[in-house]
Amino acid sequence: MSGPYDSEWWEKTEAQLRAWYPHFYHKLNVRYPNLTPNEVKLCSLLLMKHTSNDLADILGITIESLHTACHRLRKRMDVPHSVKLYTHLAAIAESDGGGKFRSAFDVPALSIVL
Repeated sequence: MSGPYDSEWWEKTEAQLRAWYPHFYHKLNVRYPNLTPNEVKLCSLLLMKHTSNDLADILGITIESLHTACHRLRKRMDVPHSVKLYTHLAAIAESDGGGKFRSAFDVPALSIVL
């Protein structure tokens, strides 16, 4: 990552997600131990409800590459096409006992400004 979405930005974003859902990463790893670090990062960003354009900018990839990454992630996680990836990830996060589900849009400091 470069530009406004550097490693420092990611560390802050990940720390906020861990504060909201302290067991999300552990549960994700238990259910899907073979996910790559980039796939886990994509899961995190999807969970935060960023738009496709924002996700592509954050990850430094094209929209087409993002769609390919999401398709591969869906396949690795065996999520049917009738279920949105966000919905699947939110169910994992909500089972965390963290209370009301939150997204990047709930906290202005994490909102993406392009």
